[in-house]
Amino acid sequence: ILSICLGLQHFISDNNRPDCIFTDKAFSKFTTLLHKVLDVPPPTITDGQALCIDEDVLWETSQLGAHSPQVLLNTLVYFNMKYLKLLNFEDHLRISFSQYSIDWLPDGAGNFQLCLQHSLEAGKHIFYHFMHKSADTLYISFVFLSDSPRKIVKENVEKPLQCFVKLFEFFSSRCPENVRKSNSAFYLLPESFCGPGNPAWYTEESLDQESLWKIFVKFCFVKQMHVS
Repeated sequence: ILSICLGLQHFISDNNRPDCIFTDKAFSKFTTLLHKVLDVPPPTITDGQALCIDEDVLWETSQLGAHSPQVLLNTLVYFNMKYLKLLNFEDHLRISFSQYSIDWLPDGAGNFQLCLQHSLEAGKHIFYHFMHKSADTLYISFVFLSDSPRKIVKENVEKPLQCFVKLFEFFSSRCPENVRKSNSAFYLLPESFCGPGNPAWYTEESLDQESLWKIFVKFCFVKQMHVS
């Protein structure tokens, strides 16, 4: 059923229609019924046979990316599941902006690479700085360390439009500054009416748990979640 719906969305997009059956409020009744169908244990990968949706389909149907506040929010949920391995819904209820940091880190080859770091626990924090030169520009970077386990995601320079680091930066820039400095929220409620050029895409209010659960469940059916 999800494959059929994604195919329908692909058809709508190919015909230059702005409608999104997964996020537009006009389709709220449809998405509620779809969620009831999807709210079951996700399929498994058996003998190499993929019984799930491939991630490429989500990009092709504009379900991932920065096309709108809701799609960008969905993308952050997906990336947190895929790259940070937050595969338990309860983990998503615990995250906040204070758990993330973006730093220049050594890549082991004498260069530095932009990376996103995350830890679910606050831990004890230590900061140190180093200087490095790139393209005749001198950078001073501050690296965040913690006694808690941290996951590191490197910048995807080959596909910047699908890069967790870049999309996190863009998401952060569209959120209220006071929330970005807090340790109480991450997924925020999108503004009711805002265009692509609006600097504020999100309110200070946290996304409700039911809406977050609907996003989470849909991504449980993505093939990449079942492949180590």
